[in-house]
Amino acid sequence: MRKTLSLCLGLALTQTIVIGAGLPAQADEIQSQSSSSGSSVVVTEKKGHAFKYGQRLKDWRIEIDKGINKGWLSADDAQKFNDRLTQLRTLNDTAKSHNYPKPELDDVEKQFNQFNIDLSHATEKGTAAPATPVKTDGK
Repeated sequence: MRKTLSLCLGLALTQTIVIGAGLPAQADEIQSQSSSSGSSVVVTEKKGHAFKYGQRLKDWRIEIDKGINKGWLSADDAQKFNDRLTQLRTLNDTAKSHNYPKPELDDVEKQFNQFNIDLSHATEKGTAAPATPVKTDGK
């Protein structure tokens, strides 16, 4: 009986790993169920969100300061980027508090990517006004 239960646990874990490999990275839960000799084993693995939006915000803060110090950003442009950075932080905090539902996560990702593009272009050319203001209403 012990070998059978051990085998079932091993099989359930293997199924979880194999099934999990084919799922999207944002799957919230994977379940696998095996039964043998009247016993049943359920393996559930919660997938956590390893989003690094907080780190990206910190990196951009450093990049803005560097842009000012190197003369790549004017004081006015730096202020505009700082304002957008504050809005992005609020947007991320809101999405995080809701556990990153897909529509909010998509919006965060879109706006973070656009900010990155705008900041990169601004610091490459040495002159730029942010092209796209951040939306915080989720629309």
